[in-house]
Amino acid sequence: MADAHATPRAPRSHAARLLRAAGSLRLGVVLLVLIAAASTVGIVLPQPESFKPSDYLSKRLDPASEKALEPDALARLARAAGILARDEAVETLTSRARDGALGELECLRLFYVDSYGPALGRVLLAVRAHTLFRSAWFRVLCGLLVVNLAACSAQRLGGQWRAAFGLRAGTEPGWYERRGVHASATRRPDVDATLAAVDAALRAEGFRVHRRRATGWATVEATRSWLEQLGRLWWPLGRLAGLGRLGSQVVHLGVVLVLIGGFVSGQLAFRHPQPLEPGQVVAVPDLSATPKHAAQRLATSDWREGAGPRPGPVAFRLRLRRFEVRFDRRGKPEYYGAHVALPDATPPVDQVIEVNRPLVYRGYYVYQQSYQTDYRRLSGVSLTVEKVRAAPDVRRDAHGRHPPAHVLERFQVAAAPGVPLAVPGTGLSLRVLRYFSHWLIPFEQTPDGRMTVGEAQNTSQRFNPAIQVRLEAPGRQPLVRWMPLPFRPGEPRRGSSVAYGEFRITPHDFRPAYNTVLEFKTHPVLWPVWLGCGAMMAGIVLCFYCNHERVWALVRTRDDGGSQLWLAGNAFKWRERFRERFDAVVAALGDGGPAPRGGC
Repeated sequence: MADAHATPRAPRSHAARLLRAAGSLRLGVVLLVLIAAASTVGIVLPQPESFKPSDYLSKRLDPASEKALEPDALARLARAAGILARDEAVETLTSRARDGALGELECLRLFYVDSYGPALGRVLLAVRAHTLFRSAWFRVLCGLLVVNLAACSAQRLGGQWRAAFGLRAGTEPGWYERRGVHASATRRPDVDATLAAVDAALRAEGFRVHRRRATGWATVEATRSWLEQLGRLWWPLGRLAGLGRLGSQVVHLGVVLVLIGGFVSGQLAFRHPQPLEPGQVVAVPDLSATPKHAAQRLATSDWREGAGPRPGPVAFRLRLRRFEVRFDRRGKPEYYGAHVALPDATPPVDQVIEVNRPLVYRGYYVYQQSYQTDYRRLSGVSLTVEKVRAAPDVRRDAHGRHPPAHVLERFQVAAAPGVPLAVPGTGLSLRVLRYFSHWLIPFEQTPDGRMTVGEAQNTSQRFNPAIQVRLEAPGRQPLVRWMPLPFRPGEPRRGSSVAYGEFRITPHDFRPAYNTVLEFKTHPVLWPVWLGCGAMMAGIVLCFYCNHERVWALVRTRDDGGSQLWLAGNAFKWRERFRERFDAVVAALGDGGPAPRGGC
């Protein structure tokens, strides 16, 4: 029964109740679960940092792809994603994608409605799932977690600090009886002898002992921790033994630093993906001398020289010398790297930017992000050259077709644009003169009303690749012809074969050129993140590997010349082992035994 005369507890203030609610363990667990779930979604769903627009564009917007979208389907998805207005034609979108002017976020929005359907895709876009780690609601969750950790630390710091460095040994027996683990004993020897026995028993269990002597009584404070051994090097370092009890505070501090550092870095960081063709030059702006509102516009502008005026001075210029991409047998990219030059540097710098090997220059990190297929240019074409002999019977069959020619030899050759190629052992040479991605042969009407074939143009409304080749062989006049290229490898189009004397040349595949996508980034405030990571690691070590055990003892003189002994102690971790060690200390003192014990 409670004491009727007990002093009533003072009511908590509103600030104290608010602090207790903000530092609630349940609130912290709920916030951690929500942040973990959101982070998992952000890892599973494509984000700007992990999404490669070139892969998606080559699969869904590339006319040569088997999974290419039809114009009507593309227009419907683009309007659902909000990147194509109602009055805009789908050709506007495809031309922007072909020219590398389709933004990364626009590609990502199109990917969401394409992959998850217009209904679910628009819901995901509405909740900012495609930029989850930059969304306002995710940052609010992280801010609430910071407040919760700060409030939790403020509530518990005082008690943990006292347990680690405070709690001097009391001079009243009641102080020891209130400890979770305690014992008392009556001994025959005097105070000095009892004090020496306590000292020996504690040291035998690995404790470091500090005694305080006064007339008629003495106290003992003993600690046991591997950090206590630092006192052997310099005695003040021995006071660090209690740091293990503050491990949770150090972890909280590390988490807060990481969250704050990540938020500040995300706010101040700058990120700009820039497509580049070989030979083009990028004028990288000087962000330190550019106003903030102008810097925001720079993130979505085109930095290539000649693409338009840009505000602010230029930090440096970067020229793409060439871009190299290699594929394995399955057609998967196994390597791609950009060979760049810094013409303004003294001396000029040439470097290869590869995946995980960025160029770091004047505050910028230039990463090799991805690559884009550029069907406006040609890198190579594969042709089949057949040496044939006409069949002796040249009469047409019942369907009016000539009998097939007999193939004597067949060669597979690869030609590069503008480079003469000699077919081995045949005397035939060929050269690719021109390449049109939207080949069109118009019909023109002469003044006398006749229809004639006009000059080839690159103005077709649909993707229609073709090459103009020049064929030469000994004893024959050179021949210049246009050859349609196949839409899919190994499927020659009708009318693509050219007969030249005893040879028949057919294109069966071609390789478009590739443009690189370089990402220019700044990392302005990273030191809080690294400091926070170090603090979290240190806090985890303190929590799990720095046990702190404390024992206090009070010895008083009795009227009969003997002494009365009180012992108490607690431990931060591994409390059952500490209780065994405490019982061993009590048993080593002889008379008396441990009193009933509670939790540490």
